[in-house]
Amino acid sequence: MKILLLKRTFRTGETIFREGEPGTEAYLIRRGYVSITKTDAGRTIELATRGPGEIIGEMALLDEKPR
Repeated sequence: MKILLLKRTFRTGETIFREGEPGTEAYLIRRGYVSITKTDAGRTIELATRGPGEIIGEMALLDEKPR
């Protein structure tokens, strides 16, 4: 596995990735918080919140399956 680190900045409310998309990257949260949500029957459900020092999106890389 080749590792490449890039700095990315996201605005409040911006979608980082969606369920079902190919997992081509993971994200290390440096500042702020990320809400992990799922839409079910038209309702948005918050599953978790992640913050500084935590990683999101890594499972799609490890499993080599869509998010």
